[in-house]
Amino acid sequence: MDELNFKLYENIKKIMDEKKITSDKIAELLDESPPNICKKLKALSNGKSITTSSLYKFAKVLEVHPADLLK
Repeated sequence: MDELNFKLYENIKKIMDEKKITSDKIAELLDESPPNICKKLKALSNGKSITTSSLYKFAKVLEVHPADLLK
């Protein structure tokens, strides 16, 4: 599971870079605090999981299908 979570992190960061979306912008769009978004991304980078709800929220903000984040 650790590898899948890290892959999810890499895919989110890649799409963020491609679309030039910052974690601050994601926080704004999701009406969450920037530290909370950073915490979720850091957890993924360390191989820890996030909720399915968070996965869908990231996908929505990045304008991709949730499955695209898991490829």
